[in-house]
Amino acid sequence: MVCDHCVLVIKNVLTELALDASSVHMGEVDFGNTTISIEQLQQFKHKIELLGFELINDKKTKLIENIKKLLLSCCSKKLSPKNLNCQNILQINYTTAIHN
Repeated sequence: MVCDHCVLVIKNVLTELALDASSVHMGEVDFGNTTISIEQLQQFKHKIELLGFELINDKKTKLIENIKKLLLSCCSKKLSPKNLNCQNILQINYTTAIHN
């Protein structure tokens, strides 16, 4: 999910499946303390794949997605000061990208 429209589409799928997410952000759905069944997860996965999205579970792919989100955020909101390039931004935020 790389834009507000994508987030809205995912929220609609969650509503359609009566899944209660505590938050939906770019690239992430958080169910908080709510446990969802394997069947619910499979239904969610199937619905989002039909819409061109994918469910990411492995650590390497999550790291890549977090780095992409960070770079998109820096570019779209112009968060990076003039003296910082992409490499510096990634080094500063590397810990955050790994743990999210």
